[in-house]
Amino acid sequence: MNEDDPLNAAQLVVPAIRAEDQAEWAEAEKLAGEGFGGFLLFGGEWPDVRARIERVRAAAPGPIVVYSDLERGAGQQVTGLTRLPHLMAVGAAGDEDLAYRAGRVTGEEARAAGVDVVFAPVVDLNTDPANPIINVRALGDDPERVGRLAAAWIRGCQEGGAAATAKHYPGHGHTPVDSHLALPTLGAPFATLTARELAPFRAAVGAGVRAIMTAHMAVPALTGDERTPVTLSRRAIGYLRREMGFDGLVVTDALLMAGISGAFDEAEAAVLALEAGCDVLLCPADPRRVRDRLEAGLRAGEIEPGTLEAPRARIRQCRPQNTKNQTNAQAPVSRGPDPSLAAGLDLALELAARSLVLVDDRGRNLPLRPGGPPPALVILSGDDVAGPGAELAAEVLARAPAARVFPVGPASPDERLGAALDLVATAASAGSVAVVAVFSRIAAWKGASGLPEREARLLADLVRAGAARAAVVSFASPYLLARARGAGTRVAAWSDEAVSQRAAARALFGEVPFAGTLPVDENAVR
Repeated sequence: MNEDDPLNAAQLVVPAIRAEDQAEWAEAEKLAGEGFGGFLLFGGEWPDVRARIERVRAAAPGPIVVYSDLERGAGQQVTGLTRLPHLMAVGAAGDEDLAYRAGRVTGEEARAAGVDVVFAPVVDLNTDPANPIINVRALGDDPERVGRLAAAWIRGCQEGGAAATAKHYPGHGHTPVDSHLALPTLGAPFATLTARELAPFRAAVGAGVRAIMTAHMAVPALTGDERTPVTLSRRAIGYLRREMGFDGLVVTDALLMAGISGAFDEAEAAVLALEAGCDVLLCPADPRRVRDRLEAGLRAGEIEPGTLEAPRARIRQCRPQNTKNQTNAQAPVSRGPDPSLAAGLDLALELAARSLVLVDDRGRNLPLRPGGPPPALVILSGDDVAGPGAELAAEVLARAPAARVFPVGPASPDERLGAALDLVATAASAGSVAVVAVFSRIAAWKGASGLPEREARLLADLVRAGAARAAVVSFASPYLLARARGAGTRVAAWSDEAVSQRAAARALFGEVPFAGTLPVDENAVR
């Protein structure tokens, strides 16, 4: 079907490619041949993913737009490219130039991999410490700071050659519910929304952001009722267009999420999203069924003729031949050069180091040191995953070979938890530092950002056992540190990325300063 055919709704529907599954690449080539205009990339290895994307493009009758979630750099999805710490590390560093460079390396590497549109930055304000899905993905909780850093990141990404996406409009950070699991409701009055949630989106629009992603959440002050998700609300999308002046690409969050699918058939939701003013219908469970429903609606006159014209025009502006370096717009960018991975790693390490926050000033008196009493390192994980903290352990052992490394987590029997307490108490009584490194990932469909209750109790017990000789480092939510009051040292490291673990080890041994500042309410952490 010709892409300009008024019934060709496949141009707006974006299926996912999960790159580890070889069959998905073959299916993507089939879908491209059927006229689907874009794909959402999950996973893959550099440079194989670029070659596979090019094969998908070759199978299509027209241009293809490739999208990907790259909040932590291109390496978040594509193995072998730069993995950056979570965006809250950018917020903690507080440096616009560093934010710009983080966006720039993401944009350059995205284009090198064949990705046209980057689903980042997150500009939600994480104002609810219990928020289960935003948390360290946000730049912070202050509208001015988040807007300023997000604008710098956006400029860097787009000057690097990829379109940036501010998400999740109008702001998902003040809700205790994950929209992957259910429809959250934000009941704030309109005046609060405009001063708080919407402020970073205004900054993103002012920075020229090319795309904005909607949130599947009810916001009565914006939508007019408590049942309609923003994604399906003509009133909410109209406000973004008319009052905020945004004329770029509006992308739905994934239609398979329960914030939509819990109350709507996804094909019917696609019709409503299109009528509301969305341009891209992202990641339905059944993309062909969504396409067929849209095209049936167009043929029957249920969907107004010409409805696809504006979305298709906006999508064209994000295609490879139209994605231009905004500081040098003479020539279009079709594919970026091979990335300088060493430069990306240097930036990641700089960001990780400059973002570290020492929450308690008294902790400055407790650095570890080579040749000193061997520390105990308890790696406490809230997730049943293999090998959390491996980079941290290697860095500590390289400086203190006699250190005891003791991992515990949800799969550990109670006896092992008791042994961890004994280890920390013994280290403290011997005048050594007991480091408790906390890992707990922010993940879709998980439903919580903290530790499971058993592990949270263990953290409090470990702090009591180590008292002033305990150093707690959160490689996860900063709010976890509130459960560690009484520790001699508390550090927010923001991310479980290897560079964050390496930077934290260096800071604990006094090799680099704790240079960051808290980008969230200190009362919720201290």
